[in-house]
Amino acid sequence: MITQKIDFESCLRACDRWNKMPKNDPNIYTTVEKTYAGFVAEEVIHKMMPNLVPSTGSDVYHYDFLFGTLKIEVKNKCGKELPKPDFDGSVPTYWVPRCDIFLHTRMCSQERWHVFPRGFTVEDKIAKEDFKKIAETFMEKYTTLFLCGTIRNEKFWKVKKLEERGTELNGHGQKAIMDTWNVKYWQCTPPQKLLKVYEERYETTIR
Repeated sequence: MITQKIDFESCLRACDRWNKMPKNDPNIYTTVEKTYAGFVAEEVIHKMMPNLVPSTGSDVYHYDFLFGTLKIEVKNKCGKELPKPDFDGSVPTYWVPRCDIFLHTRMCSQERWHVFPRGFTVEDKIAKEDFKKIAETFMEKYTTLFLCGTIRNEKFWKVKKLEERGTELNGHGQKAIMDTWNVKYWQCTPPQKLLKVYEERYETTIR
């Protein structure tokens, strides 16, 4: 497992990503905070590996980054406990991925307060003057991104198990809000392998 500090610039970019996200998006089935956390995770990953090429257009619904010809999809989860090998990496059952590899990440916090104001929905935009406040509040609640493992698409579908809505979640302190396909982190490849390949290809060191 690899840890990476969640930084202010990534949170600001996630605010901008939020505002560019199509409103009334039928692909969003989770909470406001977790949706934003997913954007932050992607931005932190991109800062770690800036040569990854973000997807554009309709491809954003199928994968997040191109690494050469490899299509990478980042799947983030938020919970209350530090990640353990038997925790799940999840993919919603309603979504048909067109990626080559999943990169499962996680954020955890014991705090119960909300990052977004009461009543804020996925259809709302973040006011420009609130970017700084949202970014700082998020960083106070979630300090670290955990890179928990990668798994090839074809292997994922061979070992996945169904977790139905309402199931108690390991390390979340809550119940699943949707049906998902799941793999355990121990079934994934350590993320160090992906980072090593990246460093070798671009002759750089990830910090």
